[in-house]
Amino acid sequence: MNSLSTMSCVSRGCRCGRSHGDGLQCSSSPCRWCELVIKHRYHAARADVETFLRDDQAMGIYLYGELMLSSSRKHKVLARKCLSAVANEMDANSLCVVCSVRN
Repeated sequence: MNSLSTMSCVSRGCRCGRSHGDGLQCSSSPCRWCELVIKHRYHAARADVETFLRDDQAMGIYLYGELMLSSSRKHKVLARKCLSAVANEMDANSLCVVCSVRN
């Protein structure tokens, strides 16, 4: 799927996992959905990313990296906010990995 098609799918907020008539394939995976939100700076769905990082900490390590390495200031702020909210509950190894990306 090219970037324009992906953005069209993201802008619909669709996460059904099915193919649409225009050849788009939506992702049923919450992790993939969050990747698309980050990649295309779809700020309207940042709450989905925040929820994912809070509720699925092990899978969220990759997304923390994406957020922290992003050129978007809003992404970096979101990563810091989410990390500070779950740092005390996070596995020590996962926290170490996330903090190494942050610095």
